[in-house]
Amino acid sequence: MKNLKPITHNTLPWFSEIQKEEFAVSSREILDSGQLICGKYTNLLEEKAKKVCKTNYAVAVSSATAAIEIILNYLELNGEEVLVPNNTFISTIYALRNAGATPILVDIDPKTFCIDISDVRNKITPKTRALILVHIAGYIPEYVTELKAFCKDHNITLIEDASHAFGASYQNDSAGGIGFASAISLYPTKIVTGGTGGILTTNDGGLAEFALLCRAHGNSPKGMNLQVSPNWFISEFSALLCFLQISELSEILIRRNRVADSYDQVIKRHKQLFQTQPHDDRRVHPYYKYIVKIRDNIIKKKDITEFFRSKNIELGHCYETTLSEHLSTKNIFRNQQFPNSQIFSSNHFTLPCHTGLTAKETDFICETLEEFVGSHVYNANKK
Repeated sequence: MKNLKPITHNTLPWFSEIQKEEFAVSSREILDSGQLICGKYTNLLEEKAKKVCKTNYAVAVSSATAAIEIILNYLELNGEEVLVPNNTFISTIYALRNAGATPILVDIDPKTFCIDISDVRNKITPKTRALILVHIAGYIPEYVTELKAFCKDHNITLIEDASHAFGASYQNDSAGGIGFASAISLYPTKIVTGGTGGILTTNDGGLAEFALLCRAHGNSPKGMNLQVSPNWFISEFSALLCFLQISELSEILIRRNRVADSYDQVIKRHKQLFQTQPHDDRRVHPYYKYIVKIRDNIIKKKDITEFFRSKNIELGHCYETTLSEHLSTKNIFRNQQFPNSQIFSSNHFTLPCHTGLTAKETDFICETLEEFVGSHVYNANKK
């Protein structure tokens, strides 16, 4: 399609003109106040987050990784086992290591791409104390109620990694308010961003107080250190930007779903070749990523990636390398098999999905996918 710029970003932050104007005005207010951390906008961000996640407490911190580490430290999991899906970000291993906990990797469900509850059952031991549920690409699995009941029955603390899922819901469950506590990412690619930052949400008052303490090096207001901890503050500027974005969260979700709906129409015509996460009218999916899993070996991921690149469109991924395959972790998980996540990692791609995509760009991406299927699949079948 002529006159289109290259689509080089698989996901990209979006800021409305209102957000830009208010950020410029309020940034000056922050500078004039001299309150660069723990000020008005940190408080406002936390209030907004509580409402979205339907929790009693929210504490803004420097990253989702910090939020996970704080939760793990509060639970005192040193030497205990924590179940983690194999297809998630490496920082989870970092947080577990710092907390002294032992990660036990769990395979993924081949339909939802989230943690596989049947493999969870296989992996629990008397030392299992917690489970980290990752809402992959923003998807809350339909078996979340079953997973909550399982954790309760086995005295396992359910922790949400809702980094991809701010604004997501399934039936009466809102991401960030499903487990004992959750971590939300405010990284530049996420649903809501402040450039950097994270939010810890919970209904546990003790954890909320502990998070506030840990955020400030573990020091009391009088300077007495009660818990050795790093600097996990979020800046007022990051908090301001996040607060402004949450104020337009509904519009952000509408825009992302509009793009996803266009892709759905193409995928439906080729469902013998491609698989996406299941659809359900009871679910709000924010589409942090639009994941497409290749069903048929006729299509090679390399071929579709190169074809899209020839059209100046960059495809992405949602964990092309699993936790068990990183050079830094391979020795830890040596000889362990995770067939579903390994098939997924090598046979999926993500289509560009963000609020900055125009209707013309979305149409062009759809046309490119149709063109690829028409030419490559047809030619492959002729051989």
